[in-house]
Amino acid sequence: MARLLILAALIGATVFSTLGSVAADSTESPCGDWNGSFRPEVAPIEMQEERQINDGEVDVEQVGDVLPGRPTAIAIAPGGGVYVAVTYNTVYPLAYASALYGSIFLVDDSGSHLLIDGLPFPNGMTFAGDDLYVTVLGGVARIAGVNGTACTGVETVLDGLPFDDVHQTNGIVHHDGRLYVSQGLVYEPIPSSRTELNGTIFSFAPDGSDLRIEATGLRNPYGIAFDDQGRLWASDNGPNVDYDPGYTAEVQITPDELNLIQPGGDYGFHPEGHELVLATPAASVSASPVACADASCSTPPFATFGNHVAPAGVAWDSANGQVLTAISNQWQVQAADPDTGEIQVVLWNVSTPTALAVGPDGTLYVGEWTSQRVVAVDLADLDKVGS
Repeated sequence: MARLLILAALIGATVFSTLGSVAADSTESPCGDWNGSFRPEVAPIEMQEERQINDGEVDVEQVGDVLPGRPTAIAIAPGGGVYVAVTYNTVYPLAYASALYGSIFLVDDSGSHLLIDGLPFPNGMTFAGDDLYVTVLGGVARIAGVNGTACTGVETVLDGLPFDDVHQTNGIVHHDGRLYVSQGLVYEPIPSSRTELNGTIFSFAPDGSDLRIEATGLRNPYGIAFDDQGRLWASDNGPNVDYDPGYTAEVQITPDELNLIQPGGDYGFHPEGHELVLATPAASVSASPVACADASCSTPPFATFGNHVAPAGVAWDSANGQVLTAISNQWQVQAADPDTGEIQVVLWNVSTPTALAVGPDGTLYVGEWTSQRVVAVDLADLDKVGS
């Protein structure tokens, strides 16, 4: 583990010295190459049998080409352009040999077009106007003035965010003039990281200022999305025997969750026998909820999915009034009724779905990790929970 920490520290230093140099020259540089030209080759995982989403009973369209990497996030531009982030890892979520290299593509009927290369593990994306915010290994970057495959500048707006060989900064969404981010819990973060953000949902102003912790007690929240009523939803991956101290094969693994994020809520993940750094007031944090020392004051999950099913991307289905979650390990997209909590499968045989996004025309875009592509489905073709 000591060797890993040294590597992590070097990665953190490398990532953000590189970001700074690009930002200084970004107005004169194309938006196509950030950090060198090395690109690992990743072959799609071989399927044991031919699979069709919903057994062919729903119209599915592939958007763009088969991608050279594995989709991690999808963002829809104000004008409707579909952007997908990919990483070149062979093992999800992190493999450091390739984690320092990722790309963002604009995908459309004519193919897949490179926006920017060489990003350190792009893992979440959202647009705020014409600016594309991207969570990267150890921070959040802003790609300003995105227009097709061009941009006007690249800069780091937050750095020093916790990461290790498993958890890091995940989803990001823009709402009411702020950026909201889901941060996984890191047991041994790099020395310079902001540990008060560990296992939280936090928000900040578009320039990186006014950082606020919105919720604590999460383990590895991944996808986040707002619904039509302004409520924030987040998937959360429960502990497992391969990563979390104190969990053995004989101990029941906590189910994965869908959470309705309450401002100041604590969601109860405070690992027994490990000194977890809880959210505490700091100079950089303008508001911090009271942390819960055990599960007695935790906010219960809105719904549970089962053990280690790996919920990833989350999106709001306004056409049917339901919350969609990509369930990666079960090759499904599930829908939850926000009033009753009832859950049902609306897409199946999806090749390890990781990313979800909804376009202004009511199209659901799904990133398939295994097949390295983005597919589109009309929300009108999805079932409504409870119908």
